[in-house]
Amino acid sequence: MNQDRKHILIADDEERILSSLSMALENIGYDVSTASSGSEAMEKLLGCIEGSRPVDLLISDIQMAGMNGLELLDKINDSGLEIPVMVITGFGDKGMVVELMRKGCADYIDKPLEPVSFTNRVQAVLNSSSKRRNGTVESPEVNNLLSTYRTNLERLRTEIFRAADAYRKLVSINPNMCRTGLAIRNRTVADCGGDFFDFRNTQTGCDFLLADVAGHDLSASYHTILLKAFFDENNRQGLGGKQFLEMLNSQLIATGDGERMITALFVRINLNLMLAEAVAAGCPSPRRIRARLPVPTTLPLRGDPLGVFESPRFESRTFPIASGDRLFLNTDGLVRVQRRDPSTGRTMCIREDALDDLISGISNEPLDGVVGRIWDFVLDFCDDKPDDDMLLVGIEIP
Repeated sequence: MNQDRKHILIADDEERILSSLSMALENIGYDVSTASSGSEAMEKLLGCIEGSRPVDLLISDIQMAGMNGLELLDKINDSGLEIPVMVITGFGDKGMVVELMRKGCADYIDKPLEPVSFTNRVQAVLNSSSKRRNGTVESPEVNNLLSTYRTNLERLRTEIFRAADAYRKLVSINPNMCRTGLAIRNRTVADCGGDFFDFRNTQTGCDFLLADVAGHDLSASYHTILLKAFFDENNRQGLGGKQFLEMLNSQLIATGDGERMITALFVRINLNLMLAEAVAAGCPSPRRIRARLPVPTTLPLRGDPLGVFESPRFESRTFPIASGDRLFLNTDGLVRVQRRDPSTGRTMCIREDALDDLISGISNEPLDGVVGRIWDFVLDFCDDKPDDDMLLVGIEIP
């Protein structure tokens, strides 16, 4: 390596990305090393410190098998290494930005990468890092101004973290309090927002609400809170699923001008009459397994998403239930995961019949075990790299 050139380490588990980024940076005069995982990147960082050629900038992908980009940032901070880190993310949401700021990330850039913008951002991070190391601040006035900005930034960070913590507590639920059996798996790409699930016990059984708010930004978290507030009021009023969805849609149209779409599924379990009702608003149809016939069947339900049409159409279905019957609800992030076929390079989607076959084979297991097996199957399919929020719920009739 040329000792006069800046040394950049790129961490990404996709060979194509490593090759293209390396070429782009080498073409403008940088020396580049690569790592195919977070753990390999950490080993090379430590090795470079002990050798004579330190790394001037680390560029890391967020989603990597094993140690991901966020975990790598934690390792760097724990080890005391002072190195600027630039993160490549496919999400681009504000929640991820907040997390990156908290961990000391120097900059981030969204996929897909535009070569000129990428190299310009790399040069800007390196220039900024050099000025900090050399103490080349233009004047005391600039120093004072930077100090004020940093103080305000730190205050904003603290407020955001507190808000995220309060939000998590607000939407958390205890499955053991439900009048039916309940098992949940949920994964979000941001601290606030994400797919929403809640339940309310009623005099005759239980109401369930599953919803997917479009987007992963802070505004999505506001709409999640709106869902919870309307669900609480619907439970207090004792209204049905169709009335609930109509009222919620009216509120979204009145306040959002169609800018925030929500898909939802409302399920009411009546344990006195042993009946269930499901009402859909653009959400994936639920799966049903009867205790006496452990073969999953889909309950086809259509409906318009909320927040788009002033007079949406919702399809409902009422069906008998028996002790031991199970329902499985999910948002579309669970069934839209993808992976690339290494032999053909084609993008593959998960097959619905593969999920049904899996559920049929494990239907005798406890509810939480079944939900866990489905969840692990989906994550394994996409190499633990989902690009959307995912939510899976299992309900068992007592």
